[in-house]
Amino acid sequence: MIALLQPPDGYAAGELIPDDVVRSVVWPRKAGVSRPEINMLISRLRRDLLDIGLAGPRLLERAQGGGATRFVLATGATIVVVG
Repeated sequence: MIALLQPPDGYAAGELIPDDVVRSVVWPRKAGVSRPEINMLISRLRRDLLDIGLAGPRLLERAQGGGATRFVLATGATIVVVG
């Protein structure tokens, strides 16, 4: 989730973040991460959000045809990551 809420320079929270960028943040030493592995990560994160009472499938949106993901945010939202 950090990769989507605090993406590297050049990207903003709430924008579609390309899989390659997510891959480099989540798996910095494993360049060969496959698309199914990223899809599994997204699926698990959606389920975790549901488990804590949030609308995981609505909050995590994949790009049409895949290849990028975004955390859906309200316009003008401020992101503060604690911990």
